[in-house]
Amino acid sequence: MRLVKMAVKVYHRSGWKGLAKRITDYFYWNGKALFLFLFLRQGDVLFVSGCPGGSRFYRCENQAEKIRRCGLKVKIVDQNNPLLFFLVDKFKIFIFQRVIYSSQIARVVEKIKQQKKEIIFETDDLVFNPDYLPFMAYFSRMSEEEKGWYRNGIGREILEDKQVKRCLVSTNYLAEKIKEKYPDKEVIVSYNTLSAKQVVWAEKALRKKKIIQLQDGKVRLGYFSGSASHDADFASISDVILTLLKKRKNLVLRIVGPLQLENKFLVVEKQIEQLGSVPLAKLPELILQCDINLAPLEIDNPFCQAKSAIKFLEAGILGVPTVATATDSFCRVIKNGQTGFCVEDSAEWEKILERLIEDADLRKKIGQAARHSVKRDWTGGKLCL
Repeated sequence: MRLVKMAVKVYHRSGWKGLAKRITDYFYWNGKALFLFLFLRQGDVLFVSGCPGGSRFYRCENQAEKIRRCGLKVKIVDQNNPLLFFLVDKFKIFIFQRVIYSSQIARVVEKIKQQKKEIIFETDDLVFNPDYLPFMAYFSRMSEEEKGWYRNGIGREILEDKQVKRCLVSTNYLAEKIKEKYPDKEVIVSYNTLSAKQVVWAEKALRKKKIIQLQDGKVRLGYFSGSASHDADFASISDVILTLLKKRKNLVLRIVGPLQLENKFLVVEKQIEQLGSVPLAKLPELILQCDINLAPLEIDNPFCQAKSAIKFLEAGILGVPTVATATDSFCRVIKNGQTGFCVEDSAEWEKILERLIEDADLRKKIGQAARHSVKRDWTGGKLCL
């Protein structure tokens, strides 16, 4: 019954394509767990993932790649997998990534503790602390069941367990917030980086660059929304973008992923290309068709300060320049004015975008510097637990 409810929810939110992908993912992850149960004798680290999509990709799959470079055997399972309880016997360390607490998870946690094995709490968001819910604009659009999870705090029970000594997070800001509330916890910051798989996707797209790029004389601003929770982020620069679109008829706004544009954009609707969500493997080709990558966030919102700089990495590896809100994460990875731009207010957004729109050589220079920076500093890496 729970699976049926989830299916209906996904259908209403993402349509048939979204539901088909979620069903495919369900069988994929459960199939992997069955294989582990039947054939794996012993592993080292098991990620228990409660948040599918981009979060699982970056915080489980990519982090697992880093851990494997330390010589450990790492696997990933969904938190709802019926074999999870039995897999406890096969691993030594368990990383719980944004897990929604349930009776099954409680049994699994208790079994791990009985066997005196280690549990690590993992998050890439402030969702563990319900005190920040007033800053979550998307909260009002959630179902009542989802609201209950967030009011409780995602993974809070695991984080507050006295036998859970270590936490794994994606940004310095998240580390600070956990230490503020749980000073006894050891917090490891493992920044989001691009995996070997993502580098291959990027290089494959670059080899087809002349075919992929659109030779229509337009300058494209790209906004790539990873989830339906980013409307307020884009709204923070919407006036600037609308002004630029009205002023420049050769300017196009490309939106990829879920975003509810405000009605004021109807006057420039012919200059807007809106596409649905695409698999991460297809993302590089769509980014390459853009001239400037937009990464706006609400600068005074704690949830936004907790975000990583993924958008810079995904565009940078392709040589596409990024203009981003000056959060701690973006300012840490971007050399302002050299590998990209970190901006603080609407006036600065308009000024920098005007420069980049007018100057193709500047776009190329910044993009090449971003690609060099990402390749050198933000691919690969190790995470030795």
